Amino acid sequence: MNSTVSYKDLLQMSKEEINTFITQLGLPFSDLPSLLTNIKSCYGDKPYCVVGDWEWREQVIPLRNDNSLKIFYVYADYVISDEQQRYAPGSWARSSPLTALHDKCVFETENTLYILVNRDVDEQSTRET
Repeated sequence: MNSTVSYKDLLQMSKEEINTFITQLGLPFSDLPSLLTNIKSCYGDKPYCVVGDWEWREQVIPLRNDNSLKIFYVYADYVISDEQQRYAPGSWARSSPLTALHDKCVFETENTLYILVNRDVDEQSTRET
């Protein structure tokens, strides 16, 4: 681990590069316990929120003088756990804007680390049956 993509890095990517990048994001559910064991030592003291069924979203906010600001955020249909208990397990969450993305699974905002979890194939197949 230990690769970081900053907000500024993302602004320099084309739409196609961002779309390709997004498909590579997420942590297998089976790797979650290991990440949570080391979360504070790897990423600092910010509280974390573990989310599944998430979508990467971007928004362009118009500003004065024909300028605009592009922000990236995560919308999740399923909160797995929230260290500060702001969201109940099973509820939805929307992050504030991204400041950095670490190791293709830790979406950092000003105040929170959102851990993006993908379901393992085995877990997905048992859930659907």
